[in-house]
Amino acid sequence: MLSDYAKGILGPTIVSSLIQTAQRAGCRVIVDPKMRDFNVYSGASLITPNRGELIAATGISVSTDAGMEQACKQVLAKHDIAAVLATRSAEGMTLATREGRTSFAR
Repeated sequence: MLSDYAKGILGPTIVSSLIQTAQRAGCRVIVDPKMRDFNVYSGASLITPNRGELIAATGISVSTDAGMEQACKQVLAKHDIAAVLATRSAEGMTLATREGRTSFAR
């Protein structure tokens, strides 16, 4: 699991190296993203952006289920990430996978 809450310890080079090392070891990688460019997380098994992080990365409004699904699908289409679990505060979570499944939990 990678998360440094934007304190600067996990810069792009370190994140990329850690993900590649984990992949070679056959480990799954879960990322709590803080950088706007989700390409840094290529190779991750799962990223868990909140609404603000998802908007910053995609530019898509996520105020509706449809918007949330569209933003998650854009992340999957543009980046080598297996799944997105977007947190939505009191509105629950949205899970989107590379296989095309999207689920909403409230």
